[in-house]
Formats: sequence, structure tokens, C-alpha cells
Amino acid sequence: MTWNGKRGEKYLKKIKDSAFKHLAGDHLFRRILKNSSFLLTGDAVGSGIRLICMALTARVLGVEFFGVLVLIQTYVGVVDRLINFQCWQAVIRFGASCVNEPDRFKKLIRYTVKVELATSAAATCLTILLSPAIVRWFGWEKAIIWMIVFYSPVTLFNLTGTSIGVLRLFDQYRRLGLQRIYSAVFKLAGILALVVFGGGIWGFLFVWMVTSVVEYLLLGWFAWITLRERGMGDFLRGDSSSSPPNDKSLFRFMVITNLHGSVRMSSREVDTLIVGWLIGDVAAGMYKVAKLFSLILSKLSDPIYEVVYPELARLVVEGRRKAMILLMGKSALLGGGLALSVWFTFYVFGSNIIHLTVGPEFLNVLGALLWYMGAIVLASAGLPLSPALLAMGRPALILCVDVGSTILYYCALFGFIMFGSLGIEGAGAAYLVYYVLWSLGMLACLVVLISRKNIHILDNA
Repeated sequence: MTWNGKRGEKYLKKIKDSAFKHLAGDHLFRRILKNSSFLLTGDAVGSGIRLICMALTARVLGVEFFGVLVLIQTYVGVVDRLINFQCWQAVIRFGASCVNEPDRFKKLIRYTVKVELATSAAATCLTILLSPAIVRWFGWEKAIIWMIVFYSPVTLFNLTGTSIGVLRLFDQYRRLGLQRIYSAVFKLAGILALVVFGGGIWGFLFVWMVTSVVEYLLLGWFAWITLRERGMGDFLRGDSSSSPPNDKSLFRFMVITNLHGSVRMSSREVDTLIVGWLIGDVAAGMYKVAKLFSLILSKLSDPIYEVVYPELARLVVEGRRKAMILLMGKSALLGGGLALSVWFTFYVFGSNIIHLTVGPEFLNVLGALLWYMGAIVLASAGLPLSPALLAMGRPALILCVDVGSTILYYCALFGFIMFGSLGIEGAGAAYLVYYVLWSLGMLACLVVLISRKNIHILDNA
């Protein structure tokens, strides 16, 4: 059979058009692309502005003081994520079944807000009380205790879980994108003021604290507007003794998902403290720079994750197994492809990017950056795994996989740094090991669940 040029071109065009229609032809995936575009725009602009803020802060403070600022922020963030409940998963999981019942939905929101108020207050108190012991343990200067106390209101105002859940459940992704842009612009204004008028580490600490609080308040404002538009702006009113829908299973779900979040947080934040403990504040600052650059990949894939979870929750409620599997496959291809393209860009132009942003003194972070970004590429390809298990109501399985892979991750982290003498590059390589183990564990759980007949997901896609 001979190859006909015109016929071949027509045939290839047909295949290309068919593949595109298969990828974006269904209304569900089109909605995901649309909503993701809102978040992606907000994340792209916000992340670009925050990258400028980081570069300016690093250049003004220098490697040593920037490392101190990073350690303070990391410590406060770790305690916040360990203690402070973020209830957005519960709002989406349980709100999907009662979103058209205002009274039940308001009970749910009222309950999650109260939980977040209590846990944020507890996290703030614990942040302050533990600070002297933490400073002594890591051998930091005593002045850092007062810096931690000064920065602690960030934890008190972090009541964002319910707000995020409300905005995602009602498809208000445009407002989520705008919130990220507005808060980033406000932070840049504060940083520029310090650059122009002067300000040491206390000044930068103040700006980082105030801008974080404003970011949280803006998110709550957008969520309240969304509820008010649907006649539920008075959700705080009502019988305080009344229980939310599925009270027992709701609380269990919240506890497990927040334990899961705490374990995941430890793999993302505690590693910076470990690097600072093992090889010094300067190394911690350098490693934080590598992680901040790697956030570019997360900012590309996170919008897809945020949009996919509510959609998967609806598909589980509707019992559409095939549509769920198809959506997961498309999301994995989209997230992994975007992340891989960014990794390749940094592989080719990484030195130039670092030199132009944070400065030549941070060029040594490139090796760790590429390892860490490789882990994020793998995580982006596996982004539908966790929301799928959450949508099926299996947070305990996620927790088990997280605990196991995190323990092995810490073993790799200590081994690569201490015995392999790889420094911050070893920390980046250990993070890749973590995501290989996590992805395999999550995929195994998902395959077993989907193949079971009693999963309560019917084949009526």
C-alpha cells in the first residue's frame, strides 16, 4: 500500500481532531478546564508576584537573615497545620449531598466554622508556648522567640478551610483566582515599601504577617458573599445545639483528613527544619529557595486538583464509575504534561533564571531544585489519586499510605544528607523517593477499590 500525501494529511488531521474531541469534548471536562483556567490565571499572576517578593526579600536580607525568616515562617506553619483544622474536604464531601437543602447546609457550615475557630486559637497558643523549647532545640538565637510571638497572629486568622470548601463547591473559581492576585499585589506593595524606605528582618516579618492575615480575611469575605447570594449569608444564626448532617461520620472524616494533612505537611515543611538542623540556617534558606521555585509546578497542577475533587464527589454521589475513571485519566495527563514542560524549562535555563531572580549566590540550589521538581512532576501526574479516594469516603486509606511513605521518606532524607553527604541535593532526591512510594501505594488502593463490586459506584456513566 502506497502513501498518498493528501490522503495521509487528511487521515492525520482526522486522528488529531478525534483525540482533541476525546480529551475536551465532554461538558464535564470542559467545565474543569474553564474553572482551572480561572485558578491557573490567579496562581500564575500571584506566584509571579510572590516570586518577585521572595527575590527582593532574599536580596535585601541576604542568605543568613533570609534563612532565619524562612525558619520562623516554617515553624509557625508547621504548628498551624498540625493543630488547626482545615475543613474544606469535609465541606465538599458532605456538602455535595445537601447543597440544595439550605438548613442542612447552614448547619454544616456553622459546625465547620466553629471547629476552625477552636483549633486556630489552640494552634496560636501552642505556637507561642513551644517557641522557647524549639529555639533551644535547634540552637537558634533567643531573639527568634519574640519574632515567633510577633508572627503568631498568622495562625489565629487562618480560618480558611470552610471558605475554600464553599467557593469550590459552588464553582466560584473566579473569586478564588482574584483572591490570590489581590493578596499577592498587597504583599508586593509592602515589600516595595520596605525596599524604598528601609526595613530589616523585623520589617519583613511584619509585612509577611500582615499580608497573610489580609489574604485569609479576603478569602472569608468572598465565601460569605457566595453564601449570601444563595440566601445563606446568615449561616451563623440558628440553634447552636443542633447537629450537622451525618454528625458522627463528619467528625471522623474531619479528624482523619486533618491527620492526613498533618502528615503531608510534615513531608513538605519539616524537611526545611531538618535541613537547617543538620547543615545550618544558610542551607535551610537555600533549600527553601529551591522549594519556592518548585511551587511553580504545583501552581500549574493545583488548580486541576482543586476543580477535580468536587467533580469526583458529585460523580460518586451519582454513581458514575466510568465517568470517574475517564476524568481521572484526563486530569493525570493534563497535570503531568504541564509539570514536565516546566521541569524541562528549568533543566535548560535554570541557572539563568536563578541568577536573574534571587542572585548568583543562590546558584548552588539548582541540583536540589531539579530533584525536587522531579518529585512534583510525579505528584502532578498522580493528582487525581487522593481526591478520588476522598470522594469515595476512604480518607483512612490515604492516611495509611501517607504515614508509610513519609516514614520511608525521612529515612531517605537523613541517609542522603548524613551518610551520602549530598547536602540539599540529597534532600531533593529524597523527596522524589517519597513521591514514587506514595504514588505506588495510592494507585494500588484505588485499583483495588474500583475493582470491588460493593464500592457503591454503579456503571451508569
